[in-house]
Amino acid sequence: MNKLVRDNLVAQMVGGGDQPKFRTLSRPEFVRELVKKLQEEAIELAQAKPERVVSEIADIQQLIDALLETQGVTKAKLNQIKVGKNKQNGAFKKRLYVENIVLQDKSPWMNYFLDNYQEIKK
Repeated sequence: MNKLVRDNLVAQMVGGGDQPKFRTLSRPEFVRELVKKLQEEAIELAQAKPERVVSEIADIQQLIDALLETQGVTKAKLNQIKVGKNKQNGAFKKRLYVENIVLQDKSPWMNYFLDNYQEIKK
């Protein structure tokens, strides 16, 4: 299985007569597995039927909360960071979607896009 599971699942397995082999992860392993689980949940969200969307978002929020805890970041600090990002770049309320862009040779965006989006070619 090799998978991070919710806190009560091992006890439920044992209570049902199953014999899971499990261990407690180190902090670096835990962070790595939280990120893997977050990726899995993001895929599940993308594929979710409308009636399951909120449940998948709740799963993602729990993983984000756990990641914040591993980093020693409070929800208040996270909110402060979000406010700063929104102030600088905006949020997603306007639903803007860039289909393509032609950059000027000296555009300040050139290195950003080349560094962060592998699908973009010079």
